[in-house]
Amino acid sequence: DLAFSLENTGATALAEVVRFTSDGNVGIGTDDPADILSIQVPTSTTKGIFFQDGSTSTYGTKLKYEESTNNFYIEQVENNVQTGILTIKRADGNVGIGTTVPSSPLTIKSSSTSSADSALSIQGNSNTNIIARIAEKSTDGARLHMYDGGVEKIAFYTDGTANHISAGKVGIGTNNPAAK
Repeated sequence: DLAFSLENTGATALAEVVRFTSDGNVGIGTDDPADILSIQVPTSTTKGIFFQDGSTSTYGTKLKYEESTNNFYIEQVENNVQTGILTIKRADGNVGIGTTVPSSPLTIKSSSTSSADSALSIQGNSNTNIIARIAEKSTDGARLHMYDGGVEKIAFYTDGTANHISAGKVGIGTNNPAAK
């Protein structure tokens, strides 16, 4: 094995910071790496990897692990401000987009209270046309939009405003409706 150690200011002994094992594993913060790259996060800290854009440290992407919550994060950073986040909770495997506290297998936090594209959009396979959207309509209200060829055909709002079906026939209690 090959180990690199550093002396911290005021310390009386060297502290190992990186270890290369004879089987090819690398450990950062650990002398017993469990995989090809193992990074040990000290208790009650958040550590990770920052991929910087160009020569600036204010833009990029962070991969980080927070020991106190056992959460893994992928964050976008724009001018030193976190602008996007993906969270994976180790305890239950829940994934969050735009939130650090996903409460279900997939939790998407709305980015606006009145935009059709504030949460989830599904695109068609052969192009970038949206075929469905689920989003926030107003504070804690929902909206569902369905499209055909990029044109909205169905919209439902939980507050009852502007609900419409602009294509085809609608049947309640029948699978063969006779009228619109």
